[in-house]
Amino acid sequence: MSNRNGYRIIFNIMNFLFWAHLVVTGIALICTTGLLIDSSILKEAKESPNFHYSISDGVLGINLNNYVPDVQILQFLMVCAVVIMIFVAIILWNFRVLFKNASKGDLFVSSNTKSIFCIGIILLIQSFASGFPKVYIATKITPFVHIADGSFKISYSVNGILLVAAIFILFLGVFFKKAVEIAQENELTI
Repeated sequence: MSNRNGYRIIFNIMNFLFWAHLVVTGIALICTTGLLIDSSILKEAKESPNFHYSISDGVLGINLNNYVPDVQILQFLMVCAVVIMIFVAIILWNFRVLFKNASKGDLFVSSNTKSIFCIGIILLIQSFASGFPKVYIATKITPFVHIADGSFKISYSVNGILLVAAIFILFLGVFFKKAVEIAQENELTI
């Protein structure tokens, strides 16, 4: 019985975190949508001050003399942030489902399997998508950075930690699905 109370407490915490996160995500979505529709707030700085910085007599130089602020970078980052917040909300919802079922004593049910698979798939998507903002920003910034003896290499990389976590959770989902099938067969036999 004490395990169920512990699960119930964790469920209540997850429930609060989910709804609080959903409110924050909604506010961020409204702000992002407003700025995507009317980006005049972001375009007020039409001319940036002249800026030149160099390290060690021209080995590395940053020249922003003719730089016009790129509103697309900020809009892209805001959209990425909202998408990540939506993914986190989905993960919190699935943890909420897991702990709700655990608080009722229902561990081996199909909704838990679906929740585990959903968490694994979202982490898998995030592991591949996490490199896109870095590459996008790098392609926008590199024209303003000059290296005397060398060049830039912009490359995409997968987030290895998220990929390993996603694969682990998906395997856990497969084992859990088998455990649910065994539990359902045992209920039918009894």
